[in-house]
Amino acid sequence: KLRRILMCVLAIVFCVSAFHFGKAFLEYRKGDQIYENAMEFVVEADVPVEVKDKTSAKRTYAEIDFAGMRAVNEDVIGWIQILDSPVDYPLLDADDNKYYLNHTYDRQWSSYGSIFLEPRNNPDLSERHLVVYGHNMVNESMFGSLLEYKKQEYADAHPEITICMTDRDLTYRVFSAYTAHVDSAAYRMSFNDDASFMEMAEQMKANSVITADVMPTAEDQVLTLSTCTLEGAKNYRFIVNAVLVDDSSKAETTD
Repeated sequence: KLRRILMCVLAIVFCVSAFHFGKAFLEYRKGDQIYENAMEFVVEADVPVEVKDKTSAKRTYAEIDFAGMRAVNEDVIGWIQILDSPVDYPLLDADDNKYYLNHTYDRQWSSYGSIFLEPRNNPDLSERHLVVYGHNMVNESMFGSLLEYKKQEYADAHPEITICMTDRDLTYRVFSAYTAHVDSAAYRMSFNDDASFMEMAEQMKANSVITADVMPTAEDQVLTLSTCTLEGAKNYRFIVNAVLVDDSSKAETTD
């Protein structure tokens, strides 16, 4: 009798687990499809570019149909990309830190959510410190691959972050990666002076688990990519910090 009861309990547990697994599988499949569809708005081009003393084949986009994406959702402000990584998505302007946690770029409900800008930042990306959020998905989609920056070899192979916008392309060089508390200076937005800005940048560099040969100055802009740690630490996030090294006007490039 006890054996039969135990078998019934195990059968129920199996069915419940199978249901949740199937539900998660469908959610992941749906999210993947939505962002695969977003690639219809871009035209790829392989362009050799100088990266320090090396030449690498950096995938850039010859054209991005921002007008088409904004017809779907006017909150689209750009496209964020890390070469040879899953990070290759529309960038959204958010009114709060909640909506795009579970809505994709085309406003469909999904556990994937979107890659979105900190609401305190201006959508023209003009502040000294920008923060961008994305989920840490177990299949490394969205910002799931950011945790690879815990490894020095990965950081060396993925040194740049690019944000394409309507009028310009922004290129950032990674200088730091580490786990930070949500209330730490890593999320600071306002600065009284250059000294307070540099205090934040120097702390980021000091906390880093990787090394990099670049460091922001008081005149630079810092970009922070933030995602969950998957380590059960509710109030901690894994972040990657990068400094703006190139701001290319598309009008200038065309001339």
